[in-house]
Amino acid sequence: MLEFSMMASKPRYFQNHLADYNGQDIANTQSLHEYIKILAQKILSSLQASDSNCNGGIYVGVGGVAYALADVVEKCVVLDKKTTLIGAKHYLDAALQYEQRQSGAGLKVGFLLGTAGVFTAAAQYHSVAGNEADVKRFAEMYASLSTLCIPVNQCIQQAEEILVGRAGYLSGILFFQKKLGVSILSSETINSICSSIIQSGRDYANHLQVGCPLMYQYYGSHCLGAAHGISGILQILLSFPDFLKADPTAEKDIRASVDFLLALQNADPLKNIATVLEEANKRSSQDALVHWCHGAPGVVYMFAKAYLTWKDDRYLKACLDCGDTTWKLGLLRKGPGICHGVAGSGYVHLLLYRLTQNKKHLHRAMQFANFMFSDEFNSGARTPDNPYSLYEGVAGTLCFLVDLLQPEKASFPFFDIF
Repeated sequence: MLEFSMMASKPRYFQNHLADYNGQDIANTQSLHEYIKILAQKILSSLQASDSNCNGGIYVGVGGVAYALADVVEKCVVLDKKTTLIGAKHYLDAALQYEQRQSGAGLKVGFLLGTAGVFTAAAQYHSVAGNEADVKRFAEMYASLSTLCIPVNQCIQQAEEILVGRAGYLSGILFFQKKLGVSILSSETINSICSSIIQSGRDYANHLQVGCPLMYQYYGSHCLGAAHGISGILQILLSFPDFLKADPTAEKDIRASVDFLLALQNADPLKNIATVLEEANKRSSQDALVHWCHGAPGVVYMFAKAYLTWKDDRYLKACLDCGDTTWKLGLLRKGPGICHGVAGSGYVHLLLYRLTQNKKHLHRAMQFANFMFSDEFNSGARTPDNPYSLYEGVAGTLCFLVDLLQPEKASFPFFDIF
């Protein structure tokens, strides 16, 4: 199961012929248990902890796979704990040894694509394994990278975003605080990093003159989505309420920037968000990127965080519009992953279920899960470049399936807005 062809195909998504919710029973835990066993065994029996598979941080490297396996052990009892943690430790050790050989401040502080994220995965593994001294050790190692994030003119990898920039580093801080219960930086240091992101965004917006008080670039592109773009950055900033209270002018600029993106969504007949500012409202539905990294399935988290922060129903409507867009166009041919695959689309429905408690969204999430094990998907989906990884491959799918077992606590890896 979950074997993929290499055929390129258009449109980017399978037509959704799945039955929508009509009040039927949603419970299907037995199939989820079987899917989880299949994927975990596939990873452990097929993925080697080689240097080539360590490259890419937790995004596509084995460090992310270690995170996923520990996540499964923590959340459900389907797999043998000892065997699964041994496999996770094997991948984690290889990832840490690989990161020790890397150099450069940008690589070190990068979250999804650098050393910082691997430190986070290590802390999470040791938390699940019951090694509290090691959790503290990796928390301190993570905290030591904070000095690289504060100077405004120190542009990390030309970006502020989630993969390698300051916002990504802050997402790791949130993970330590919320998931592991460890506060590793003072409020003053966190606020300094947030202020650097704000000042950088203001400076660039003043240069660009696009009508948005904050704007960012990633190697010259003005990305709007969650991975490389402004929506992911805004979401992370909104996740630090103490900073918003300390700097009301920053909160004002953040909200105006959220509203700028809301206007772009409302002007799009798909209710999607373009990949980059320059392409807003120019793509057809066939060519639209409806991914976590670019498009509605990632921007929805920003709108959801905005709704939880300001209780403005406009943002809730934007979330529901993102959900409908994802339901229509989110059966992606690129594979099962969470970045640009069907599991990432499924996480949108789990988010909306947590946000609204409407069982329609839980039903949709389950439908997407089942679709990944269908003959249509197995024969028509592409093989990801990193088929076992956390963000492109089945390790992320594994996290999604496990979260379906406890949807009231489900969260996209390292992107929890609650």
